[in-house]
Amino acid sequence: MRDERLVYDTTRGGQQPRARSKGPKAKPVDPAATTLRLKLDTHGRKGKVVTVLSDLPHNPTYFKPILKQLKARIGAGGALKDGRFELQGDHRDAVREAFEALGFTIRG
Repeated sequence: MRDERLVYDTTRGGQQPRARSKGPKAKPVDPAATTLRLKLDTHGRKGKVVTVLSDLPHNPTYFKPILKQLKARIGAGGALKDGRFELQGDHRDAVREAFEALGFTIRG
């Protein structure tokens, strides 16, 4: 079964099937060739501390399971947003250790 949805088409009149857009293609991640930035941020969070890991390549299917395990191990909440990972609290050492073990280079 193809991934389609019904949309109203004014040129042909009535509902017509249209294929769904898959969005941008995720590129494969090469940890050895990827440098990530790690910093502590409080801007716009009412003084709350957030660990931010940025410059992630666009591949949510690769990073979501890694980040889920990291959040469970640290015991903190977080989210994957716009090519960066935000983790509640100061967990720079744990994040650096986890991603360097995977082969990434960390700056900051």
